[in-house]
Amino acid sequence: MNNIPDENEKFRINLKIAGKRYPMWCLRKEKVEKIHRDAEQSINDKLLRYGARYPKKDIYDHMVMSAIHISSENESRKKNQDKSEVFETLQKLASEIDEFLKENN
Repeated sequence: MNNIPDENEKFRINLKIAGKRYPMWCLRKEKVEKIHRDAEQSINDKLLRYGARYPKKDIYDHMVMSAIHISSENESRKKNQDKSEVFETLQKLASEIDEFLKENN
């Protein structure tokens, strides 16, 4: 019997958000457990922050505010990544143009 887990094997983790457990299935080969755990921590941190800032609001409002905050951060990262990819492409093109001009002068 082989004790090495199959990388296509699924395993279950439980995330705890605002005191409630949420089961998640993860594929071992994707190695996403850490990503889920980091997300769990980030969500709970934001919920605590919004709870302290707006104590008269209910948990639903704190969750919505946290979701908006996290989604906004994610969209901002995507836009910055897109800009970075464009910049890299421009740098490659500039290098190719420089090389072409050196060879043809």
